[in-house]
Amino acid sequence: MTRNESPRPSRRHLLIGLGGLGLLAAGLPGCGGGPSGGALPCRAAAPDGPPTGHAAPEASRWPAHAAVGWADGALPAALGSALDARLAALAALDGVVGLTAALGRPGLGAWCAGAGLADRSSARPVSADTPFWWASAGKAFTATAILQAVQAGTLRLDDRIERWWPAYPLAASISLRQLLTHTGGLPVHGVPAAPAGFGPEEQIAAAARLAPAACPGSAWSYSNVGYMMLGRIVERSSGRALGDVLREGLFEPAGAPAATLLTPANLPADLARAHVDGVAQDPAGWGGVQGAGGVAASAGTMLRCWQALLDGTLLDAAATRGRAERLYTMFGEAGMWYGQGLMLAEFSDTRGRLQRWLAHYGGAAGLNAVTAWDLERRCHVAVVSNSAAPAAAVALALLETAEPWLTAAA
Repeated sequence: MTRNESPRPSRRHLLIGLGGLGLLAAGLPGCGGGPSGGALPCRAAAPDGPPTGHAAPEASRWPAHAAVGWADGALPAALGSALDARLAALAALDGVVGLTAALGRPGLGAWCAGAGLADRSSARPVSADTPFWWASAGKAFTATAILQAVQAGTLRLDDRIERWWPAYPLAASISLRQLLTHTGGLPVHGVPAAPAGFGPEEQIAAAARLAPAACPGSAWSYSNVGYMMLGRIVERSSGRALGDVLREGLFEPAGAPAATLLTPANLPADLARAHVDGVAQDPAGWGGVQGAGGVAASAGTMLRCWQALLDGTLLDAAATRGRAERLYTMFGEAGMWYGQGLMLAEFSDTRGRLQRWLAHYGGAAGLNAVTAWDLERRCHVAVVSNSAAPAAAVALALLETAEPWLTAAA
């Protein structure tokens, strides 16, 4: 989200990804809460959180468990060619710099491609293997690492953050469960447009000096700081770097070892650049995001991760489905709901039919992303744009291109 955009984008704004759910590098304005340095008259945490806005998707619509190598098989050649042509046409539109995209269904195969430029300043093209930053979509993996620790018994969802930050305001009332669902009342960030080298602990310390966005458990309010806390909790409770935890506990079991967590010391040379007004941006600030969304991967790699995240490979069935058990309305508007590092999106496609995605969006200046399981078409799609091109609109166009094949194979 850019500096001039509203902190409460419309449902359509979120859906098509025009700025997405901006991260620190984009200077996201604050969402809710009082002025800096103020205080809310908070007493005790609301034990069950604010009212939920949507029922969990029916279990029969979640992806069934698939072997790790499910995405190694190619989609039918005619479908692959049709998707190649559609992606190339979209990448040729005015304002588009580069796109990476993948689409697949267990049992049918997968497709992954790139189009356009990864870096306009050097004319470096996007390939199917080019890693892109997925911004806030990486929150889904931080949440998974927390839930794996809960499943292992080393953390509890009702643990309070006073265990790690005893001096943080209202720390005795803010739980891991609330951080996962953005109901802890934390500010969206500590410092907007933070410089390179300004990491999670610096953001947490800065946020502690700001007014809360809401009393803990009383309302939904998006917070990058909350997910930075979750990433640090993974590290401090395990004694290991978050990137190592994600690699060993998520990326490798998902068959996606090429995925990585960006840090100041880990910014791959072939990483696609974001572009603002056609100008390539320095990715140095991305390394400080970490738990709030620091994952970099190709679209095909993300496809594998999203299947594993939803099919029980990484968590048991109860924990997996539990991520969508309590879904809170995002930004006060119908059409988008948030669970435990997982979004449910409902919208009408170009033919007016209701569509539902189990997804996570991400965005920053000159970049937006979406990875989703389409509950109606029973298909994965993952797209990142490194310009203002709306990733979710590209994803929907690819799904509609694939629909005849998907229907025939159902």
